[in-house]
Amino acid sequence: MNQKIFLLDENDQLEVLHESGYSSEDLLQGLLARYPDLLAGDQMSDRSPRRWLLVSREVGVPGEQDAGDRWSIDHVFLDQDGVPTLVEVKRSVDTRLRREVVGQLLDYAANAMAYWPAERLRSSFELSHAAENADALLREFLGAREDEFAVEDFWQRVDTNLRAGRLRLVFVADVIPAELRRIIEFLNEQMEAEVLGVEIRQFRSGASGRTTLVPKVVGLTAKAQLRRSAVATPKRSAPWDAASLLEKIRSSSRPDEAPTTEALIEWARTQGLGIVGGTGSTGASLYFTLNDASGVTRKPFYLYHESQTLFHIQFRELPGVLDTLDDRRKLAEELREQAEIELDPEGSYPGIRLTRLRSQETSKRFLMVLQRLVERMRAPARID
Repeated sequence: MNQKIFLLDENDQLEVLHESGYSSEDLLQGLLARYPDLLAGDQMSDRSPRRWLLVSREVGVPGEQDAGDRWSIDHVFLDQDGVPTLVEVKRSVDTRLRREVVGQLLDYAANAMAYWPAERLRSSFELSHAAENADALLREFLGAREDEFAVEDFWQRVDTNLRAGRLRLVFVADVIPAELRRIIEFLNEQMEAEVLGVEIRQFRSGASGRTTLVPKVVGLTAKAQLRRSAVATPKRSAPWDAASLLEKIRSSSRPDEAPTTEALIEWARTQGLGIVGGTGSTGASLYFTLNDASGVTRKPFYLYHESQTLFHIQFRELPGVLDTLDDRRKLAEELREQAEIELDPEGSYPGIRLTRLRSQETSKRFLMVLQRLVERMRAPARID
């Protein structure tokens, strides 16, 4: 490392900064967590610079379904389109940066796609940013401080990206070796996931102690850029409503879901629930809201359509009713017994495919269970 850069100060004096390695991998990781802009999202796309939201450091990845974590990813970020970005950090002096790190990150990505539900990332994000009010931080990141449904729409987008295998894998080091650069370029040209490297070179001045960090993205070949477009997802000019959601379903490859969707919307109206549309552009969402006994507006249920239509129950929006895992297991058991519907009691907002509700009898029993949840939410709290 013998590169240097020059700074011209306010007194027209030239200061020389010499390239310097990082004293530890943890130092580089910490800088990246505090300053996500070092990922150089502006270099990844001229038309739509990527912006970064840190989910957490050291995010666990299981190696099989319902198993404990087998690996730990250095950082997981989300960009403004909800694309999960997995980052592995190594220093150039680490010989594993040559080849081993490639297999390592590919292992992470393959298993994250298979065994990571979006609620796992959401829980990690909320735990990591609990002191900062995670939802407010996310709304600020999205530029949607006044949009109460922006948070739910965003996590739906993350879930959709995970299911579709839309990921970004990023190798970060002070210097990316030539052999790793060639592997990155090859993978980025061949894989559906975006694979990039980011060099973050450090330059220091012995005289003033000043430090300058210079990031550079590698792997953006012309062939890779032709294969994918990193244009930001546009936001709808108007929220979805019942009519536009039904129109989208009827014109999709699953038009048979429209009658069940219409029946659920009609049920919500008969229950006096509010119906409010989300603003996502790729997926259409419709929230069913109610005022609980204390007058707080909740969003316990929502419909979401992209490649298929799902009805979601948001456990966190049913306080006092589904607070504990035991409560949720009882609900899952009730749905299984009453309507032969499977529900994941350990998810944050489990979804039920509308194809499961085609039968009139199944739909009727399912709605009876939902009605009991609504009644419990509206009932005044008992004082013992």
